[in-house]
Amino acid sequence: MLPLLATAAQAQTPVVPAGLGTVGSPFLISNINELAWVRGALGSTYHYRLTQDIDASETRSLPGGFQPITTVLSGFNGNFDGAGFTIHNLAIDRPTESNVGLFGTIRNGAAVRNLNLSNATVLGGSTVGILAGVNLGSITNCSVHGRVEGRISVGGVVGENADPSHNIPPIRPGEMSQNSANVQARGLSHVGGLAGVNEGVIQRSFATGEIEGFGDGSGTGGLVGANLHGRILSSASSSIVTGFRRVGGLVGFYSGNTNGLIQESFSIGPVTGRTNTGGLVGYAASAARSQSSYWNPAASRQTQSAVGVALDDAALITASSFTNWALGTVWDPPAFQALPRLAWLPEGVRVEASARGPGIIRTTPDGPVHPPGTEVVLVAETPFPNVEFLGWIGSGISTPDKATTTTRANLDKRVVAVFRAIHDVETIADLRKIGREPGFELSDRYRLVADLDFSSEPPLETIAPDAARAFTGIFEGNDHTLRGLRIGSPTNTHAALFGWVAPQAEILNLHLVAAQISGKSTVAGIAARNAGRILGSSIQGLVEGQFELGGIAAVNQGIIEDCHSSAHIWVATRSEASPAPIRTAGFSTSDSPGGSKACPTATALAASAAGMTPARSTPPPPPAPWPAVVTSVDSS
Repeated sequence: MLPLLATAAQAQTPVVPAGLGTVGSPFLISNINELAWVRGALGSTYHYRLTQDIDASETRSLPGGFQPITTVLSGFNGNFDGAGFTIHNLAIDRPTESNVGLFGTIRNGAAVRNLNLSNATVLGGSTVGILAGVNLGSITNCSVHGRVEGRISVGGVVGENADPSHNIPPIRPGEMSQNSANVQARGLSHVGGLAGVNEGVIQRSFATGEIEGFGDGSGTGGLVGANLHGRILSSASSSIVTGFRRVGGLVGFYSGNTNGLIQESFSIGPVTGRTNTGGLVGYAASAARSQSSYWNPAASRQTQSAVGVALDDAALITASSFTNWALGTVWDPPAFQALPRLAWLPEGVRVEASARGPGIIRTTPDGPVHPPGTEVVLVAETPFPNVEFLGWIGSGISTPDKATTTTRANLDKRVVAVFRAIHDVETIADLRKIGREPGFELSDRYRLVADLDFSSEPPLETIAPDAARAFTGIFEGNDHTLRGLRIGSPTNTHAALFGWVAPQAEILNLHLVAAQISGKSTVAGIAARNAGRILGSSIQGLVEGQFELGGIAAVNQGIIEDCHSSAHIWVATRSEASPAPIRTAGFSTSDSPGGSKACPTATALAASAAGMTPARSTPPPPPAPWPAVVTSVDSS
């Protein structure tokens, strides 16, 4: 999750720039206060031009950061020429707002061109992008670098490249041409390196970085999260893509009709997902069209794609493989063991190496830009004894599991060395630190080294309470027990020891004894919502709530093996105004495709809790444990 920005008492003061706002005499923007003035002229078709680079660092100390250039009733309606200059260090922190970016909404007929944003940090609610939340106009020859996070429709350049007309003239859809993104992008659904959603036209564009869809919604892609009847032409991605459902190297979700098309495009980044995962496209409707578009199984780590043609390593650097491509005009043809590259991109191939976690990296030759085909040596170092190196992530890494390895500068890309801190959990105070104190990250590895007794302790707050703060690490119980653990209240949702457990997470050999877990919905002992692996664990005690109740997990979309539950599942009184069906199980409930293969005893417990036991406002004391049931559940 992006860090919250500091607050300050003083807001920005808009300053009127020089110029008349005409084609011949545009408003000349030279600093952040003149840029803020543009908000006051939204309804006009004025012309603007940057005259120099702008350092927007002061926006990091403003409440909410920079206020997007938009209003509730109007968006940007003019023409903004960045003249090739860069806005550095822009910060926006508006997690409850929609249409968040430098420009909130670029209206139909408006244009932004020749603008760069570097080291930007943008946090919003829905339709979030570094350059614009929503584009209905045109964006040309722009680049973004930084981090962007939201819930729905999150993209590096724009949250949504929209089509208000749905191809009914004379209104044109949003158009994006010759744009690039090098970003870290995170969101619940519809997350893409360039655009979260595309309904318009994207052409001659490129994206790289780390793209993560952390919810169980649809659409995480290296270039576009969800392509909804849009057109993607002559574009590419080398992004590292991680998601849950409908995950692709170029596009996660593709609903096509006669207007939708992916043409003359490719992807080479690694792709990780649970269901509907593909090298080029994760999921495509039957009408989705693709022409002369490719992906690489080795780089993507995927053996299939919803659309597109697989090319092996040798074919990727052979010009004849790229049928009907505009090699020599739109694309620089493959040469020097490098892949086709958009001709308008800056000279030199950029290989950006970064560390995820507490580690150090070095590259040889030094610096991120190299001649095409250069072999780059990557070195990962662990600076402390309680840090482990997990491997490299990225395309074309020769030995990803080795601390010292190589990659070739065959396309602009990002490679990441992943490190993880190791913590011994010796006390209840240690347990309370997970995900709540600096240095105790939700991606770390934790080892329980003693039994812990909560009998005289206040309730524990759920670890990883929401999708944006899911547990992605490892928790090793080492067959120790947590006795008398109390979590939750009658109004809590996702109440459990761990609220959200991500696909890459593991919880091992942990036992809850005399536990008391309460909440309103999605309540369980170990995990409220599990998409990872829970092995060799157990619960004895009470789980109380109104909807989606389980012993080990309330909702299982991952793997549960060699676990047992003797928890009493108790349905509390519900309001008649909320007649939703109750789902309970002694083991777990599931909303994954196909459901969990729960054991017979779990099914019996669900029947008892759901229909045969009268609901009460006050639960009884936990009964004597049922016989332990060892089972294996795999809903992957």
